[in-house]
Formats: sequence, structure tokens, C-alpha cells
Amino acid sequence: PTPFAQQAQPTFNANFFGTVKLTDALLPLIKKATDARVTNVASFTGQLRILRDDSLRAFFTSPETTQADLWEKASDFVSAVESGTHTEQGFPNTCYGTSKLFVIAWTKALARALPELKCNACCPGGCQTNMSSQRGSKTAEEGARTVWASATTLADCHTGEFISDERLAQW
Repeated sequence: PTPFAQQAQPTFNANFFGTVKLTDALLPLIKKATDARVTNVASFTGQLRILRDDSLRAFFTSPETTQADLWEKASDFVSAVESGTHTEQGFPNTCYGTSKLFVIAWTKALARALPELKCNACCPGGCQTNMSSQRGSKTAEEGARTVWASATTLADCHTGEFISDERLAQW
């Protein structure tokens, strides 16, 4: 029931800005670990296919795009949604999906910036939670297994990957 123009800031605060701030705060401790990893929870709704604008697609896929660039562009998206100009600027009409797209891109930028860490984003799949009105295909515990495996047991995964529950079935 929240009007779209009012959804961007709280969605990005929870899904993107909060993720970035917490990760940045924890990095000094994470770097001390022997098998240091960062695993961010994303979603299939944040895949590149939600972008119709070629310049935005190029921005998100460029190896030159930095974490700071992504923070600035995320702020631009929030402002554009609030002013009702997001589609004119090439952004999709989804706050949740766009926030998760930023999480995936930021995780890849982090992996480029800190190659000594394993940095991946993962999608736990549709889970039966309040957020999905209990309509997911798996329990929250089943979804948590994807996050747990991404953060602990996938020693042979490449850094900068987007890991889904389907991908985990391959191991």
C-alpha cells in the first residue's frame, strides 16, 4: 500500500545502503580471517534483465564501475523515484529488484577491489516468509542453506559470483 515514490528510500536503506555500511564496518575484522568471505543476500529480481537502458546495463557490467560509483548511482535512483523521473532516466519500475541489482553489482566491485577476499552475492530463492506472504516454494530454513553454503563451504567458487540455490545443487 506504500506509494511507489515513497518505497525507494526505505528499500535501499535496508537492502543496499545498510549492506554497504555494515560490510564496510566489518571489513577490518573480515580481512583478519584465514578464509575471509563476504556473502551478500541478493535476489533473482536483481538480475540485469530488469534494465532496458543500454547505458545503465553498461554501467552495471563495467569492470571500471567502483563501489563509490554504485553508491552515487543508488542515491540517484532514490532521488529519481521520489521525483517520479526514474523511468525517464532508464531505471526499472521496481525498488526491490533495483536494490538487489545494486547489491550484486556492489559485491562484484568489492571482489575486484579486494581480490584477497571471496566476495559473492547469493539468492536463497522464494521462501515462505512474511515478505512473500508465505507464498515461497521453500521454507526459510531451506533458503538459509544457500546463504550458509555460499558463506562457508564453497571453497571452489570464484569471487564475484552470483550464487543461486540451483547452482549449489551442482556441488
